[in-house]
Amino acid sequence: MIRVDLRSGDEAMSTVALIDSGATASFIPYEIAVDILGLKSVKDDVPVTGAGSTFPNMLMNVDEMTIKKGVNGICLLEDVLVHVPKPPAEIPYCVLGRDTIFKLYEITFRENEGKFLLRRA
Repeated sequence: MIRVDLRSGDEAMSTVALIDSGATASFIPYEIAVDILGLKSVKDDVPVTGAGSTFPNMLMNVDEMTIKKGVNGICLLEDVLVHVPKPPAEIPYCVLGRDTIFKLYEITFRENEGKFLLRRA
């Protein structure tokens, strides 16, 4: 898990995101994307397969995503296209997949230590 700040227009929030090496795309929960950030759908009814099933998504654009380690921002991503599962499909938190953080960093998971390392690619 890592902290992220999300901004769209005048709306912003901080939350946590799961770094998922098995995800090809990044996801934001519907409540955060629509109810808090007020994102609008760029493309509707995009099927995504994961966890053994296919579920409908919308593609939405986040103006800024700041990935943080500790209190500092280590990476600012602009105009990030994310998948937003349609209700009632739910994800409990944001997911950073291969289309975001993995393009910028080499990531080493040290499971026995309960941590991960980020190194600029």
